[in-house]
Amino acid sequence: DAAADSVDVLHYGLDIDMGHSVQKQLRGTAEITFVRTRPCNAVTFDLICDSLFPVSLDGVVTRGFSYDRDNALLTVRLSGEEAGDTHVVSVPYATNGYLEPYGWGGLHIDNNIYYNLGVAFRAYPHVYGRCWFPCRDNFYDKATYDIAITAKPGWRSLCSGVRLSETANADGSSRSVWHLGHPTPTYLVSISTADWHVIEREYAGEYGTYPALIGFTSHDSAQVYAAYDIVEEALPMYERAFGPYRWDRVGYISTPQGSMEHANNIGLVSSCMASMAQDCQMVICHELSHAWFGNLVTCAEEGEMWFNEGGASFCEELAAEAAFGREAATQYYMDRLGRVIRSAHLDDAGWHALSGMSQYYTYGTTTYQKGALMWHSLRGDSLFYSCMHRLFDNCAFGTIDAAGLRDSLSLYSGINLEGFFDFHVFHPGFVDYSIDRLEVAGYSTSITLRQLLRGTEHYAHGNRVPVTFFSSDLRREKRWMLF
Repeated sequence: DAAADSVDVLHYGLDIDMGHSVQKQLRGTAEITFVRTRPCNAVTFDLICDSLFPVSLDGVVTRGFSYDRDNALLTVRLSGEEAGDTHVVSVPYATNGYLEPYGWGGLHIDNNIYYNLGVAFRAYPHVYGRCWFPCRDNFYDKATYDIAITAKPGWRSLCSGVRLSETANADGSSRSVWHLGHPTPTYLVSISTADWHVIEREYAGEYGTYPALIGFTSHDSAQVYAAYDIVEEALPMYERAFGPYRWDRVGYISTPQGSMEHANNIGLVSSCMASMAQDCQMVICHELSHAWFGNLVTCAEEGEMWFNEGGASFCEELAAEAAFGREAATQYYMDRLGRVIRSAHLDDAGWHALSGMSQYYTYGTTTYQKGALMWHSLRGDSLFYSCMHRLFDNCAFGTIDAAGLRDSLSLYSGINLEGFFDFHVFHPGFVDYSIDRLEVAGYSTSITLRQLLRGTEHYAHGNRVPVTFFSSDLRREKRWMLF
C-alpha cells in the first residue's frame, strides 16, 4: 500500500555482468536511491540471490544489514528516523538464475540467451523484479533506472530504456549502458544478452515518430520485419484512442518461454517472432498496448490486474479494426464473447468479480477476456476516447484501482458509472436484457425490459441499454434506456 509505506525508491543504478566473468551467472551491484516518506529506522528490499556481499549505506560499508533467504528479504538499518531524508544503499550480489514454481517468470539463464520475465504466475506477489536485482518489488513504487551491462564474448545486450553507449572489449565481449528515465515498476524492467541480430526501424504515430529495436537470434530477418508491419497500423490507432506513446522507443526481443510487456523491450515468444498468423499478430499488438494499460498507468495491486490485462486484450480488437477493418474487429469481439460466456467460469473454477480477483486467478480467463468485454461495453463513441485521453494524461506514470477508475471516468464523461462498475467490475457474472412487452399507441411506444442473469444473483442498476425501433419502411432509431 503506497499510502502506508515508509520508503519511496527514486532511482536504481545497476551494474551487471551477465555470464562474462562466470558462465551462467549474473553478478551485479545495485545502487538504490530512496527517500524516507515517514519516520522509520530500517528499509527492506526484495531479493532472491545466491551470494550477497557487504552492503554499503551512503558510501560506507555497514554491518547493519541482514538477509532472510527463506523470505527473500534484505533489511538495512538506518540511522535516525527522520522523514524526508534521502539515502543510497549499495548491494553487491550474485545469482545463478531463479525461476518461479511454474517455470515461467524469473531470470532465465540458458545456453543461448540470458533474459528475465518480470511476472511470476505461481509466486506471490506476482511481481518478479526480485529474481534479478534488489528492489522494492510492488506495483506502485516506480523509479528510474540506469543499467550498465556486460555480455560475454560474441553476445550483445538489449534492455529497457534507450541505449546511451555500446563498447566492444578486447576479448570480444560488449558493454552497453541503458537509461530508463520514466518512472517504472520493477516488474516491467528488462535485461537480456544473446547473439542478437537487430532490426532498427521507425514507426510513425499521431504524435511523433518512434525508433524501434527488434532483437532475434534464429529467424529470417525479412520475415521478422514483415511480422512487425502491423505496429504501423496499431500504434497510430492506440494514440488516437488513448493519447501519445510516452516511451522513448519501441522494442521487442525473441524469448523462448513467453511474451511479456517490459518497457521498451517487450519479450515475444519465439514462435510468434516472424509469424503473420492472426493470433501472433494480436500478441504483438497486445503487448504494445501495455504501453498505456499497465506501463503508463498501472494497476494499484494484483487484484486489479483486469485494468492491465483486460485493457490490453481489448486493444487487440482495436488493432484488428486498424489492420483489417471494423467487420473483422466485430467478429473478433463476438468470438471472445462466446468463449467467455461458455468457458471462463470453467477455466477459473467459478464466477469471479474483476476487481479483488483471487491471487490464484490473477492471470486467468476472467481477467483477460471478461476484462476486455468490460472495456468494450464502456466504449460507445468519441466520448469514451476523450475520457481515456484525460485518464492517461492525468494518471501518467501512476497507479489506479477500480474505484478510482470509476470516479475518474464518471467525472470526465458526466455520466454516473456507479451502477455499471457495481455489476460488471465489483460483482461476478453476466447480464442480458430482453424485451418482455411492447405496446404501440399512435406515436407512443411502451416497452418492458427484463434482466437475465448468469453466474450471479445480483441485479444491475443504472445501466444504459440500447433499444432500436424500426418503422414499417425499415427506418431505424436507437434509444438508450436507463435500466
